[in-house]
Amino acid sequence: MNCFSLADLTVRRVEEFVDPNCDPMAFFPDLTPEIIARHLHWIAPQFWDAERNMISITMQTWVLQTKHHTILIDTCNGNHKPRPYFPAADQLNTPYLERLKAAGVWVVGLDGGGDDRIDRLTLASEPLILVFGAEGRGLSPLVRKRCDVVAAIPLRGRLASLNVAAAGAIACYEVARQRAAAPQR
Repeated sequence: MNCFSLADLTVRRVEEFVDPNCDPMAFFPDLTPEIIARHLHWIAPQFWDAERNMISITMQTWVLQTKHHTILIDTCNGNHKPRPYFPAADQLNTPYLERLKAAGVWVVGLDGGGDDRIDRLTLASEPLILVFGAEGRGLSPLVRKRCDVVAAIPLRGRLASLNVAAAGAIACYEVARQRAAAPQR
């Protein structure tokens, strides 16, 4: 994890995936030796291996922290997703959530079978990320295990579950509601 500061802002780079063996033509079909030569001063050697004619691809998240806020800028790559067009990233299983925890982020999973209720968690002060389960299946056992806490949204009546967009809106509202009601630091 890389970390640097700009005034009162701390920036942490959390790597999700690095592959130093990518064929540049797979990503940049119009790439020419002239284009590479123009950009060689900043791409080599970190991103370009001229001897092997390979580029390095990195998928990452950024955690920005100020005195009062933590902001996660996520690339939404994620583990356990089929990517048959990119074999090196197909069905990834990286310690991504553990890396976010190391960056100071509390990982809250949302699943209909959660151990707690989202409205009973204290969400007003911790930097956090909300992780949502797939519609119908919920969180995978591996993702569930990697969360700090797994919470459910209380439902009433005959409603059995929510789609991810609705669950996300409700969970974000609950975080915002608690943070608005919390004493200012």
